[in-house]
Amino acid sequence: MTTFYSRGRKYGTVEVQFKNKEDAKKLSTVALRTTKWTLLPTYCGRRAARISIEKVLREINVEWLVAAIVFNCKEEVEVVKVEKSREINWWGFRLEVLIHVALPDLHNIAEELELPEGTRLRVVRSTNKEEVVEEGKKEEEKKVEEITAERKKVRVDSLPKSPKKKERKKNAAKNKESTEKRTSEPEEANSKFEKAVKIMAWEGRLENQLQHVVKTGRPEGSKLRTLMFYQKEMELEKKIVKITGLMRVKLSTDMFEANQREVLIEKDTAEKLKELFPDIITNSKIFV
Repeated sequence: MTTFYSRGRKYGTVEVQFKNKEDAKKLSTVALRTTKWTLLPTYCGRRAARISIEKVLREINVEWLVAAIVFNCKEEVEVVKVEKSREINWWGFRLEVLIHVALPDLHNIAEELELPEGTRLRVVRSTNKEEVVEEGKKEEEKKVEEITAERKKVRVDSLPKSPKKKERKKNAAKNKESTEKRTSEPEEANSKFEKAVKIMAWEGRLENQLQHVVKTGRPEGSKLRTLMFYQKEMELEKKIVKITGLMRVKLSTDMFEANQREVLIEKDTAEKLKELFPDIITNSKIFV
């Protein structure tokens, strides 16, 4: 049973009722396509998000741009639709991407992309604002209620303390924190093997998801590029700075270490650098 609630120029709200719960869960994490409609379920923590990027140069490959935006999402992301507006003078065109993504991965979408010569592309994400704001409001109200109840309990249960006792208690807490920091073991950093496994897993996802992306022809004279990951090192940085046509990718992620860098670079140049610095460079197989 299907019921229309509202309908706008491009999007509407639909309620679909299933006979049993198993069918509802089975179809809750995928976009349902028909000849006229595409249904994006919001059940089981899934959300539909629209991503827009302004002033995209025509030399930039659309498939690489979509892959860089959703690179750090941990769960499966379904690219539903990609639209490209008419190019306006030399400013470039506007790109709109509609994706079906898990709610936690909304915060893993890239916020900004850095292009050659310091040019930056801002990534704007929009979702169902009413649901997102309502959930955040409930969590914030719950935290305020817990803090207020704890303060009331402290005021009722505890007796007034003298300034000397308060100072001794404060110093004891500081000493305890410093002792715990010294005795705690440092967290183990992600190994190169684990990073390589994550990158390979993403390659398989993107091959399936980007089949619905609008195919655009490669500009004449452009060379094959690859997304190269490397550890920050002075000699390698000096060589990379001299390379023309370089794109730096800035991801809103804690997936890699703090000294890890990502650049979009020509394949031939990346292979030469890897021969010179084999221990600190990791090439992704996502070529555009």
